[in-house]
Amino acid sequence: MTDKNRRTGLVLALAIALLFTLGWGLKPFQAAGGLECKGPLQGSAPKERATRGFVFGREESVCNRSGGSRLIIAILGGVILAAVGVSAVLLPESRIERVVFGGEDPEELY
Repeated sequence: MTDKNRRTGLVLALAIALLFTLGWGLKPFQAAGGLECKGPLQGSAPKERATRGFVFGREESVCNRSGGSRLIIAILGGVILAAVGVSAVLLPESRIERVVFGGEDPEELY
């Protein structure tokens, strides 16, 4: 793999991890059995007010707690995805990859 291809692979791996993290952080969610909340990166504000039930009057705290958990999961998932992508790009080429992508003769490799 050439240096240009490695740089391109690294940029793509990091971009995919960043898009995953942003997408998961902006996605609206439900908390406490149906309370609609905005995404964690949007402040986890409730979209509606409960009229009865366990979360009546506590909508903001319920959404904030669930949003914090979602944000932590999004960040951890993005970091793991970035680490796996960067590791996959930086690993040395195997013999099969050199034959398939580099056009080398298989008899010379073994």
